Amino acid sequence: MRLKITLLRVLFLLGMTACQKEKAEPADTIGTFTSLGAHFPNGMNKTCFTVGQKAYAGMGIRPGDYPTNSWYEYDPQLNVLVSKAPLPGGKRYDPVGFGIGEKGYLGGGQNPWYSIKLYENDLKTTRFYQDFWQYDPNTDHWQEKAALPVRDDSTNALVAVSLQEKGYLLEIKQGRGNLWEYDPKKDQWESRAPLPKLGRFFAIAQKLYCLVTVSKTSTTDASSYQSYIEQTELWEYTPSQNEWLRKSGSGPQHSYFLFSLNDKGYFAQIEESTTGNPDQADRITLWAFDPVSGISTRKNTLSNSQNQNIGVSFSTGEKGYFTSEYRTLVQHVWAFDPLANP
Repeated sequence: MRLKITLLRVLFLLGMTACQKEKAEPADTIGTFTSLGAHFPNGMNKTCFTVGQKAYAGMGIRPGDYPTNSWYEYDPQLNVLVSKAPLPGGKRYDPVGFGIGEKGYLGGGQNPWYSIKLYENDLKTTRFYQDFWQYDPNTDHWQEKAALPVRDDSTNALVAVSLQEKGYLLEIKQGRGNLWEYDPKKDQWESRAPLPKLGRFFAIAQKLYCLVTVSKTSTTDASSYQSYIEQTELWEYTPSQNEWLRKSGSGPQHSYFLFSLNDKGYFAQIEESTTGNPDQADRITLWAFDPVSGISTRKNTLSNSQNQNIGVSFSTGEKGYFTSEYRTLVQHVWAFDPLANP
């Protein structure tokens, strides 16, 4: 499954709906969900970066399975999505990006063969991008930068995050996680220590982390029955030392990384409905992961008929935000306050 840290898609704004608090369950959980209404069109990519107190996202697949280069600015304080200058490098989906200081950076991705209709020796060919762009929210302008050191093609996948005024690109290829560092002042990419194992790649506070799911086999003496128990390993990367170290503790299993907030990482577990009714709500449970202690704490659970897939996610200020999709042409926006009592 592709890892990709957060983005969005297509133009048309729906009117804002009145905010409403979701009831918590069970009573001993902490944190509240607030519905901000349906704003983002479905099909937007999950890659998303923040600059200041606003989120920026775009690209993705439009209705009809065609990519787009649309670009948007979302203000969570005003709950407004605004169309911005499209990416000049071409229509695509699955790009990677991150925010550094007052600028955003985005590149890579692909354009499927059925959209661009390229044929080589009667074979249908997908275009894979390796370009890299800087976005300035103040001027709404794109500027091309040094190309990505690798590209996202049929043999690998890319993930990007930012940390300490640098950008980091993870290339997952042939069972190996190659790490690259981008310096915006020099406009250069530099190879760094590769991941020791493949896993969920994210940044919290001043370090990078990799959460690896491993299966360990246990055998009972009575029946010699072998059962597989999933566990997670935590690895921490320190940029100044260019070194990965194994940490004690583990993170939540079967979960997706959403955002970092107050020196903790927040993961989402999606529990699908078991009733067989397609209109039955899925449940999204959030977990707060403390990389210092290695302990994950269960937060609140959201049950709502809008839930099915998680789209864009990011954090600004004291809250985290994510979108969920369900059989509609838009993504429903949720705000999560980790400190509020239900």
